Amino acid sequence: VSLRGVFSNVTTTISVIDGASPLAGITPLASTEVSATQRLIVHGYGTPGSGGDASKLMYAWECTAGGLNVQLAGNTVTGYTAPELAIPSGVLTPGQQYTFQ
Repeated sequence: VSLRGVFSNVTTTISVIDGASPLAGITPLASTEVSATQRLIVHGYGTPGSGGDASKLMYAWECTAGGLNVQLAGNTVTGYTAPELAIPSGVLTPGQQYTFQ
């Protein structure tokens, strides 16, 4: 998705497991531009495969482009292992493009 030359990429990595595979994804952002002075929230989701146990789903976010270490304290509000990734205001650099997965 592109808006005024800024691109939004959504990436989902799935690992093959024994049994029923879960469904996982990232909800697309409403806009490809966010203010550095506002909190950014990226929503991930997962559902277990047929007969799977939702309590065993695990999440792990990473920033694959843009240079943000989501594992560092202070770079996220939610941590990097929650279904939602929340980046506090002032952490993202204006003009920088980020890719989260």
